[in-house]
Amino acid sequence: MNLFQHFSLITLLLVISTGLTQDAGNWDNQLFVGNKVVYGQNKWKYSGELQFRMKDNMQSLDNWYLEGIASYLPSKYWEVVPDFRFSVKSSSTEYRPGLGILFKLLSPKWQLVNQVKYQADISSKGTTGHGLRHVIFLNRILTKKFVPNIAAGYFYRWKEGFSDFEFIRFGAGLNIFLDPIHTLTLSYFLGAANQGDRWTWSGIPLIQLTINIRKDWIYVPAKYINF
Repeated sequence: MNLFQHFSLITLLLVISTGLTQDAGNWDNQLFVGNKVVYGQNKWKYSGELQFRMKDNMQSLDNWYLEGIASYLPSKYWEVVPDFRFSVKSSSTEYRPGLGILFKLLSPKWQLVNQVKYQADISSKGTTGHGLRHVIFLNRILTKKFVPNIAAGYFYRWKEGFSDFEFIRFGAGLNIFLDPIHTLTLSYFLGAANQGDRWTWSGIPLIQLTINIRKDWIYVPAKYINF
């Protein structure tokens, strides 16, 4: 059993065991569904995404957002990724500028991506929170059509009245290249969220369709999910 199979098996066992042992008041089934359009040329990659997020056992809309990303690929190892997200929540809207740095290692069969990102969450209520995320993605290139992956990361938040780790997520997924233009991503994440006085757990399926309008870049871009 290779390294990827070990990590995938551990993730699967954690998802099953956590789902069986958590009580209903400490566990929520959520759902993320997104549609992304990608355009790439030379050392730049642009994308726009519309995503909906459900909570309360997939019965309530948590938020929906529009996100634009411009990735600059100065070399085969590094990407500089400024982005902007506009979110609509039940009681407010939020503007979230961010700046990320990606370091990636490539081989014919593997891709390791290390993401470090700062973001500012500016609410229509007049408050601003700051955050730093660190996520590692490991992609295994099985064939030209199937690329499974695993991911793990955390998000640290500081704002008025709260400075701590806000959530931790890890899980596994599969990128399915339907044709040269369309890619379907199916993932499942296990998440722990800090409520201040306790931690709550959630299971998060993610379904994302990516439409690649043009893929004319010099360096291979990182395969990652900006969750």
